[in-house]
Amino acid sequence: MRKELIAIIALVMTMNFYGQMRDNYFDNGIEKIKKKDYNGAILDFSKIIENNPNDTSAYFNRGSVKLDLEDYNGAIQDLSKFLEFKPKEEYAYYLRGLAKSYKGSYNESIADFTKAIEINPNNATVYSHRGVAKRNLKNYKGAIEDYNKSIELNPNIAESYFYRGLAKNYLEDKNGAIEDYSKAIEIDPKREDFYYNRGVTKAMLKDYEGAIADFTKAIEIYPNYAEAYHMRGRIKAKSKKFKDGFVDFEKAQELKNYR
Repeated sequence: MRKELIAIIALVMTMNFYGQMRDNYFDNGIEKIKKKDYNGAILDFSKIIENNPNDTSAYFNRGSVKLDLEDYNGAIQDLSKFLEFKPKEEYAYYLRGLAKSYKGSYNESIADFTKAIEINPNNATVYSHRGVAKRNLKNYKGAIEDYNKSIELNPNIAESYFYRGLAKNYLEDKNGAIEDYSKAIEIDPKREDFYYNRGVTKAMLKDYEGAIADFTKAIEIYPNYAEAYHMRGRIKAKSKKFKDGFVDFEKAQELKNYR
C-alpha cells in the first residue's frame, strides 16, 4: 500500500511538473507572438507538442503563426491536426481556408470556408473570403453573392465592398465597381489600393481627371507605389500632358529598379 501511495504521489508530481512546464512554454509562445517573434513562438509550441502530441491549443497556435509567416503547407498541417481533435471549430476551418486560398488551392479553400459557414452562418468575414476564392476561379457572380451576404451581415467591412467592386469590374459593371470602391474608401480612407483600383476603372470610363486624382491620392498614402505612378503617367500622356507623364514614368521605373 505504501509503495502504491508513493507511486501515486510521484505521478501527481510529474503531471504537475509537465503541466507547469507546458504552461510556461504556452505563455512564452503567446508573448513572443505579441512581440512578433514568430519563429520563437513556433519553437515554444513545438516543445509543447513534443511532450504532448495531443495538445490541441499548441497545434492551433502554431498553425496560426505559420499562416502569418506564409508557411501555408505547415499551417494546413497543424490546423488539420487540430481539427482531428475538434472538428466543429469554425475558426480553424476559416484559417485553414485562408492558407489554402493563399497557396492557390481555391476549390479546397471554398470547401473549408463553406464548412465554417455551416457551423456559423453569421460570420461576414468568412463569406467575404469565400467570395475572393470564387473570384479567383472567375466565378464572379458567385463571388458577388458572397460579398452581398457579407455586407448584409456587416455593412462596415471595407474589403467586402472593395472585393465586390473588383468582381463587378470583371463583369463590365464599371459604374457599380466605382460605387463599391467609393464605399470602401468612405469606410477606410487610408487604403491606397482602393484609390488605385477606382482610378483604373475611372480611366476605363475616360474620366481622366478623376483617375489622376485617385492615383495621386494613392501616392500620397504610399509614396513608393510604382504602379500608381505608372498609371498616372499613362493617363497624363492620354490627356496630352506629356512632360508630366514622362516624369511619372521615370519615377515608376526608378521605384521598380529600387525593388
